[in-house]
Amino acid sequence: MYKRITDILGIPLEFQVVMLTFIFILFLSPYFSNVDFGIFKIPEFTQKAKSKLKIIGPILLLLFFIPIIPAPPPDCNENRQITVTVQYPSGSQQEENAQKLRQELSDRGFNVPGDRPEPVPERAAPPQGQAWIKYFYDDDRAAAKCLQKVVSQPLIKNAKLQPNKKLQRGYERGTIEVWYPAK
Repeated sequence: MYKRITDILGIPLEFQVVMLTFIFILFLSPYFSNVDFGIFKIPEFTQKAKSKLKIIGPILLLLFFIPIIPAPPPDCNENRQITVTVQYPSGSQQEENAQKLRQELSDRGFNVPGDRPEPVPERAAPPQGQAWIKYFYDDDRAAAKCLQKVVSQPLIKNAKLQPNKKLQRGYERGTIEVWYPAK
């Protein structure tokens, strides 16, 4: 996701509208020198000023609209280490996807225990076409949502967040499970 310079600088939207109007006037002024538009009149410019405005106006307009700097991906481990287990239905075709996700999460700084995703009985898996991201404590919801944003697999990006607060006793804070469906 990319951000515009005005967003990076934190300029309020109201002021951005004023800036855009001013930039648009600068963009058009060399071509409409000494023209009265009723609300405002563009002054007459010298040839030297017109040539400079023909350069400055388009540059400012492009800087205003073009997203330049990509926003860094959110850091889901900002305050503490998150442990993620990746689970897939045994006997399904999801093992390869689960292994790719496991590696991606490990590369992004998550603690992913073991060297392979965990197979689970097919009856315990999510319905076909729907993945789950399970968390066990309210403070882990933000990390679960963050995990959903940083992964590249569309199935996980659209996964259903599942709070499992009844199972808290068996899990430490900062533990999240990703469950693949049977295909």
